[in-house]
Amino acid sequence: MLKRILTLALSLLLCAVPLAAHAEAAPEGVPSSSLFVSDRFAVESGDTDDPYNYITIKKFQISSPSTELLSFTVELSTSETMAKLGFKSLTVQHWNGTSWEDCWTTGAHYAYSDTEFSYSNTYSAYSGESYRIYAVLYAEKTSTQYDRKPTTSSYILCR
Repeated sequence: MLKRILTLALSLLLCAVPLAAHAEAAPEGVPSSSLFVSDRFAVESGDTDDPYNYITIKKFQISSPSTELLSFTVELSTSETMAKLGFKSLTVQHWNGTSWEDCWTTGAHYAYSDTEFSYSNTYSAYSGESYRIYAVLYAEKTSTQYDRKPTTSSYILCR
């Protein structure tokens, strides 16, 4: 009887080890406080030596309002009129089990001679997968006076 129990325990152990080796790691980065909506504000995610700090992030958010759909919004403001205000690029990133992978990117979008900027879009995604957005936010007063902020949202799960 003891031999049977030990054989069964060893068999279960041998089956469990390969499963554990292939388990996905939890996504790197900041998890959202809500499962399907990222936190409203973002984490600046890059070093910048820009001496100016013009950009106020009002909203930098990704959400999953319905099955297999992501929605994202960027809202920025400044206290004075900027020649350009917006982002150099914005990317939707997907957690592939080991790292963040770019799955959709749009180029530069700006408001000109303004103090406010807003951008929204949607992306079809896979249910049950983790996503976040990354952008290089940008405000330019003159060609030598600018503020550049690499920024990442917290990550969410797609419905």
